[in-house]
Amino acid sequence: NLIGHLQEQIKVEKERAKEQAKLEEERLNQTKKMIESQERMIEDFKKDRDLSREEHKKQLEMMNQSLKQVMEEGRRREAALIQALANANDKDCLLYTSDAADDLLCVDFGGRRIIKK
Repeated sequence: NLIGHLQEQIKVEKERAKEQAKLEEERLNQTKKMIESQERMIEDFKKDRDLSREEHKKQLEMMNQSLKQVMEEGRRREAALIQALANANDKDCLLYTSDAADDLLCVDFGGRRIIKK
């Protein structure tokens, strides 16, 4: 009877040990799944970070290109303004004298009237 009782206890302990091992295996599998999930998240983050870097790089390149275009346009406009000012200074100017006050468009630099025929 004592042997039967001890065998029964051993059997119960073996069942508990099997259940405990099964629970531990499930916990281990859950932990593995969590680790795999975290590793995927880290990989995704790295990809996103690399993508973000590439996107930022592209945006910077586009901004630099745009800035170059704006600067080039500014240089063209500056050159055109300088040329316009130079041309304005090269234009002939009529001299207004008291002798020819009545005839503004037909005066030479000597103050004489020019009669066009």
